[in-house]
Amino acid sequence: MNGGSCIVERLRGLVLVVTLASAMSAAHADCPAMAGADAAVLAAHGDEARLAWIEARLARTAHRARVWRNAWGIGIVGATAVDLALIPILGDTRDHRIDFGLGAATTLPGIVPLIFFQPRVLDDQARLEAHAATPGADRCALLAEAETYLVLDAAAQRTQRAWYMHAGNVLLNTGVVFLFGAFGHWTSGILNGVGGAIVGEAIIYTEPIDQIEDLDRYRKGDLGAAPQPHAWLLAPATRGTGLTLSMAF
Repeated sequence: MNGGSCIVERLRGLVLVVTLASAMSAAHADCPAMAGADAAVLAAHGDEARLAWIEARLARTAHRARVWRNAWGIGIVGATAVDLALIPILGDTRDHRIDFGLGAATTLPGIVPLIFFQPRVLDDQARLEAHAATPGADRCALLAEAETYLVLDAAAQRTQRAWYMHAGNVLLNTGVVFLFGAFGHWTSGILNGVGGAIVGEAIIYTEPIDQIEDLDRYRKGDLGAAPQPHAWLLAPATRGTGLTLSMAF
């Protein structure tokens, strides 16, 4: 009798273990994995953990992109203002109007994109945050949306570093050199052209591109804390006027 009871108890325990294991597996695998991802590894993290990881990564990059955009915008506007201010300070002559007035005008191609075009991650992160806060939102649909943003943001960031962005920067600033040269101010043209090309490259290389690495890590199921890469940051000076270049670790 006692032996029969033990067997029954063991069977009940086995059924309980199998039931719990099935429930845990179902909880981890409610939502399908994105294309190209290691489905088994991602499923082990759970849907909520996957969603929270993407939300956190997009939020971090959106913050950094906002700082990048504002800092460069302020810096370029400040440089334009300095150029214009130097005309009356140094004397309102034809040469000064060409050197500083034309110099101020050639900064506009740098500020226009920052005003009218912003990194895609800013809009995507805001939309995802709004949808996540909607009561009763379908979690699988929300996770699929987050994964889509991860893919699209990574693609947009690759475009930002594409060869034709660098070529366009060099071509634009070569035009600046010849524009000054048309007025006989080749020295000023070379200084403005070279300086503009350097600033243009700095703008390109300081824009956050975290989602390129994030997408690769997500597909591999590596959802631990991301390593903090060295990052250059150009921002308005805290004392006086000008810009400061710093490196974050």
